[in-house]
Amino acid sequence: MENSKKNYKSNKGEMSNILFITKEIPFPPVNGHRKRTLSFLKELSKWGDITLVCFGKENVEKRGIEKYCKDIKLVYKEDVVRKSKLFFSALIGLFSKIPFSVRRRFSLNMREEIKKLTKNRNIDLIFCDSIFCVVNLPKNNHNCKIVLGEHNVESMIIERYRKVEKNIFKKIYAFIEEIKMKIFEKKWWRKVDKCIVVSDIDKKIVEKRIQEKSKIEVIPNGVDTEYFSPSNSISTIPYSLIYVGQMSWYPNQDAVIYFLEEIYPLIKKRESRVSFWIIGRGISEKIKRFSQQDNSIKVIGYVEDIRPYIAQSEIFVVPLRIGSGTRLKILEAMAMGKPVISTSIGCEGLEVENGKNIIICDTSQDFAEAILKLFKNKSFSKRVEEAGRKLVKEKYSWRKILKDLHSKLI
Repeated sequence: MENSKKNYKSNKGEMSNILFITKEIPFPPVNGHRKRTLSFLKELSKWGDITLVCFGKENVEKRGIEKYCKDIKLVYKEDVVRKSKLFFSALIGLFSKIPFSVRRRFSLNMREEIKKLTKNRNIDLIFCDSIFCVVNLPKNNHNCKIVLGEHNVESMIIERYRKVEKNIFKKIYAFIEEIKMKIFEKKWWRKVDKCIVVSDIDKKIVEKRIQEKSKIEVIPNGVDTEYFSPSNSISTIPYSLIYVGQMSWYPNQDAVIYFLEEIYPLIKKRESRVSFWIIGRGISEKIKRFSQQDNSIKVIGYVEDIRPYIAQSEIFVVPLRIGSGTRLKILEAMAMGKPVISTSIGCEGLEVENGKNIIICDTSQDFAEAILKLFKNKSFSKRVEEAGRKLVKEKYSWRKILKDLHSKLI
């Protein structure tokens, strides 16, 4: 694929035509992926007419994003890999050059829709919202710029999963998928005109793989510091811990199980008043069983507004062992004036400083000790809260981050 280097029509009165490809309607913004996507759509709509194309059915709620898009095309996702045959499909996938997680996202319907849109409309820019979207690009010349927006480095997630997985067969399978994903990523990072990543760490990974600095830009994750702000009307519940995340994403599930198995018992031995709240979609039965055995563990599940729960909690925990990119949940908690305790992987890519605006711990013992310290030392906890909110307001406000998005895409 060779893309012509057409410049965007960004002058006032001259609007670019943008084809924005993503996996789903990014509304309601219930997870980090949707929040970042929605923020990009808001900003891009200021200087371009957006045609959004994603998987979905006609009854999907669109009202949250219609004001940012000139047109919304919903595509039926045929079952390329049926859930009922997932194991066998994964096994057969060993003989494919394409990573299984990518192959699952392939859709002839989506490819045909994109082909039709690029043929019939004067598209200036195709924005692929993650590496999984490029698999559906037609092989023909698009005669426009292609930008890939990476939320994570997916091969890094697979690698970290492999390192913590104990099942030898899953470990081997993950190693094979990791190699395939690295090859697939490298191929597409080189093909696109621009690659947008969320942190300098991710930028260095991409640069090392493709040896092209000019096409890689960093647009950090951000937060709406007015929407997420300290609450004066909601009282904090002492000794309460909270974790927020979409549990259908395996790294979140692993983080909660790791916390419940290896960290929480250490805390309970020394502070019986502690409680732990788990918020997010897709909470597994294994996690639910913890709450059935211990009533201090509260499985809350999905909520439309996480702010009241964060406001009531005393400490926000991020015990992630698998992941890439950066965590919006940390920025939201900091914006609400809550002290955050995280692993190094959990806060990776953020300009945080251990002991000043966040607490970073990479062993279960250290993690438990840090929580107990914040419980006891209120003045120290307050300093961490204030420093965290200051950091977010100065460096991670969406308003500041996205102001130069247009110039970085050209």
